[in-house]
Amino acid sequence: MISTARSFLIVSVLAFVLGAGASARAMASAGAMAPAGAIEHWDFSVGAGISHNTEQDMDFRLISARKRFPLYDQWARSRAWWGLEFSVGNVELETDDGYEVGITPSLIYEVPLGDSFELYFEAAIGFLYTEAEVPEFGMDFNFTPQVGVGLKFLLSPTGPAIDLRYRIRHASNAGIEHPNGGVDASLVFLGISF
Repeated sequence: MISTARSFLIVSVLAFVLGAGASARAMASAGAMAPAGAIEHWDFSVGAGISHNTEQDMDFRLISARKRFPLYDQWARSRAWWGLEFSVGNVELETDDGYEVGITPSLIYEVPLGDSFELYFEAAIGFLYTEAEVPEFGMDFNFTPQVGVGLKFLLSPTGPAIDLRYRIRHASNAGIEHPNGGVDASLVFLGISF
C-alpha cells in the first residue's frame, strides 16, 4: 500500500505543477484581471472533523495547503478563484487508524464585508487515498465532493488574512467497488491566507 500512496502523491504533485503553470501562462497571455497585482494566493490551514453516518465514530485531523488562481476580480469587488488543495492527515476509528492524502480542485467565490472581512463559498470534487480500514469504503481510493463557507479577517488591505472555514465533505468510491456506503464529515479549518 505504501507504493500506491507514494504513486498517488507523485501524480498529485505533477498535476498541481502542470496546472499551475498552464493557468499562469493562460492568464498572462489573455491579460487576465488579477487581484492587487498578484497572480496567485496561498492558503495554509489545520483542520479537524467528525463523521456523521458511519458504523463507528471517525475523527479527522488534517493539514491543508491550497494555491488559488483568480478567475475574475471586477464585479462589486467580489472575486472568483479556482484552487488546488493538497491535504494530509490522520483518520482515527474505534478499531483502526491511518492516514489520508487528498488533492482537491475547487471553485471559490469571495465577497467583501467591509474593509476587514471577506465571506467566501467553495465547492469542490476531490480525490482521496486512505490506508485506514474504513468499513464504508470498498477501496482505498475515493472521491470527495464537498461544499464549504469561510470567513477571512484581513490583517492589512494587501497582506495576510486569518481564515476560518467550515466544510461538509462526502467520501465514497462512486460505486466502483462494494461496499460503497460513503462517509459524510463536518470539518473545521483555521489558517492563514496570503
